[in-house]
Amino acid sequence: PAPAAAEPPPPGVDAEESAPASGFGGTVYAFWGDARWSRTQLLGEIARGHWGMCKAYLRDVVAAPDLRRSGLAGRLVFAPLTSMTEESIARARRELAPLREQARLAAADDEPDDPASPRRA
Repeated sequence: PAPAAAEPPPPGVDAEESAPASGFGGTVYAFWGDARWSRTQLLGEIARGHWGMCKAYLRDVVAAPDLRRSGLAGRLVFAPLTSMTEESIARARRELAPLREQARLAAADDEPDDPASPRRA
């Protein structure tokens, strides 16, 4: 039998992002289920720092495991620290803040001294 024709991506989904990847080996486990949270329960989880949000693409899923997190740079969003933030999460954020700043400064030092660079402007 002839292979089935590929279906077009759903409205609002970029065709390139939804195209099958080639050259990748491995196994993908997909779990299909149903979880029902009230809006307030989900917002509470986000406010406590247990969840964040991010717009993700197919390339994020098929990236090598050690590159996935770095590929999300600039897209991860977490709730600000508030009285709702779980103490262990708030403490970890405070302790990591200086290290993140050091990493940011080190990355900026590695950039060329191009005055037209948008990061230098």
